[in-house]
Amino acid sequence: MNQESTHVEQQDIHYISQQMGIAHTRIEAALTLREQGCSLAFIARYRKETTKNLSDEELRDIFQWADTRIELKERKQSVLNILQKKERLYPLLEERLKNSQTIEELEAIYQPYKQPRITAAEKARKAGLEKLKERIVKARTTVSLPLSSYISGDYPDEKAVWEGICSLIEEDFVLQPVYHQELYRIQKRYSSIVTEAKQDKDPGQTYKRYHHFTCPLMNCKPYQLLAIFRGEKEKALKVQFTQPNQWVERILDRYPIVSPHHPYRKEIVEIGRIALQKRILPSVTRQLRTELLKYAQNRSLIVFGKNLRSLLLQKPLGSQPIVGIDPGFKMGSKWALIDEKGDLRDIGLMFPAPPQKEIQQTFQILDRCMETIPFTFIVIGNGTASFEVSQVIAQWIEKRNGHVGFRRVSETGASIYSASDKARKEFPHIDVLYRGAISIARRAQNPLSEFLKIPPESLGVGMYQHDITAGQLKEYLAGEVSMAVNKVGINLNTASVELLQHISGISTSIAEKIIQHRNEKGIFKNRSELRLIRGIGEKTFQQCAGFCRIPDGECILDNTMVHPESYDFAKKILAYVQVSLHDYAQKSTWVEEKLQSFPTTSFCSENDATKESVEQILAFLLLRDGDFRDTLEEPPHQATCLSLEELHTGMQISGCSTNITDFGIFFDIGCESSGFMPLKIPLEKAFRLYPIGQSVELTIAEIDQERKRIIVASN
Repeated sequence: MNQESTHVEQQDIHYISQQMGIAHTRIEAALTLREQGCSLAFIARYRKETTKNLSDEELRDIFQWADTRIELKERKQSVLNILQKKERLYPLLEERLKNSQTIEELEAIYQPYKQPRITAAEKARKAGLEKLKERIVKARTTVSLPLSSYISGDYPDEKAVWEGICSLIEEDFVLQPVYHQELYRIQKRYSSIVTEAKQDKDPGQTYKRYHHFTCPLMNCKPYQLLAIFRGEKEKALKVQFTQPNQWVERILDRYPIVSPHHPYRKEIVEIGRIALQKRILPSVTRQLRTELLKYAQNRSLIVFGKNLRSLLLQKPLGSQPIVGIDPGFKMGSKWALIDEKGDLRDIGLMFPAPPQKEIQQTFQILDRCMETIPFTFIVIGNGTASFEVSQVIAQWIEKRNGHVGFRRVSETGASIYSASDKARKEFPHIDVLYRGAISIARRAQNPLSEFLKIPPESLGVGMYQHDITAGQLKEYLAGEVSMAVNKVGINLNTASVELLQHISGISTSIAEKIIQHRNEKGIFKNRSELRLIRGIGEKTFQQCAGFCRIPDGECILDNTMVHPESYDFAKKILAYVQVSLHDYAQKSTWVEEKLQSFPTTSFCSENDATKESVEQILAFLLLRDGDFRDTLEEPPHQATCLSLEELHTGMQISGCSTNITDFGIFFDIGCESSGFMPLKIPLEKAFRLYPIGQSVELTIAEIDQERKRIIVASN
């Protein structure tokens, strides 16, 4: 989107403010920064004072709202131009179109005029019946109408002329926004969605739950709406919206069409009644259906995005040797040993699971790996045969007195990576079947770097993402990936193209030039050297520099989240408590203590600085090496692997969440089945309490042996 098209009018800013509950001045500040070429990530981290601390998620929502308003404005103009060109635009219709507030409302108004066939009202208007309509509507007493004067080929008798006049009254009524708005309010608040199975159209019982289903619209969950509309699309379900009793009378009583004493009241009220039932109801129902589907799809996107970000931002195991296992039954389990840098050291095949159950051979392979490199962790994919392989690994660890940790990680997308060009380029001489084991090991060592190699839509988290168009899903998830990468930042001297291209201000072509510069000139010694890259001017440097860290560079601040534009300010803060850059680089405890007890108030008064700017720089300085993941809890080390028969209600067990949805949370509890916790708290809180990959203590609440279902509760 170019700079001109990103401009948002004041009335739209106020509309966004009302919808989001955020002061319009903050929204305007964020949109102004975007117009100036600032990225979302840059604004979220380095312009908090300007936006009054808007988060990256709030900024994303503001930008989406703004783009929607721009799209609405452009679509309005397009519709008006089309109708003007076809000579089908008249004042009341034009006013209604211009005052529409959503794309859905605009399209509902425009719908009758899309067809090339003119409407009954348009035909009547061309026949000159508008004058007769006005006489009827404005009449104070019964008037004599010269109907016979308008008899023509289109109107062969007086009855046809009267019907033409009625069509004009009906159209005026339909274009009155108050009746649409009131019916919309009633439907949304009081209607129910009712579904029935179509005979012999759902043989697989995919939609059994919705064969006889009724739910108030207000209470219908997003995942239910997605399933219902998908079932309808597949012709397996019949879907209807019920209306509350006497809804027509309620609307006409609240908003009378004409006064009680109007001479044509009976006829006009009947016209309004028919218009409500045959014109406005279908229009509002279509609009509501579109909005409900859009709401459910957006909710699915949000859930998928939050899961994806949580997955990417897991705490890495870091620089330690790891054995990764891609489990399997008959064809065996592929394994790979990687060193602390993630380089492949050994690879092979083992058969710990049935039917072979070669346990001793598995033990010997692991012993040999330990001799090659003393590894500290075994990571197992959570797919087929995962539980059976985990049982054997647990035995081997117990045999070695538990000095090696193990955990299961998501193996979703491993096969996609294995057959990708990226994998072929990384491991040209390794069989495609074994590359998945390498990916599994690296996912634990550095989840962000490894998961980025896989299309995010293939990572298998969230809910009902198959109900969303591929383009919409890809665009949204690309934004989530970008926010995750920028939240962590990158090591400028080791980052891959996959990581670099997500950094604020850096395109794929610039990322490739950075790699080329490293290969030809050597490592970057300071952030300023980014300016040597062709394509990185001052604006691009401003946007990307703070997200690119340089460990062991010429300036210690280059390895922090402090932006180069704030280096002098950061030095002044350090100097205020007698800390030099050399002292800061030593990572001494006394330096951290001085920063934690920094006299912010006195510094601000003496240096004409704001509290917010000082606190942000202090937070950046206290976060050593600029990676917030260092502050997260250690990933869980699973010591045991239990079968379903070994569990009992009330049992305390450790687990880590693997997927969070609107209806519940799934946990890996080291068992053959996942633990499931029905969601009874807001989704936002669930992601804060149970982020993917972090350990949590649970209690077994219910076990269904037949369905292999385990219900858990938090302690």
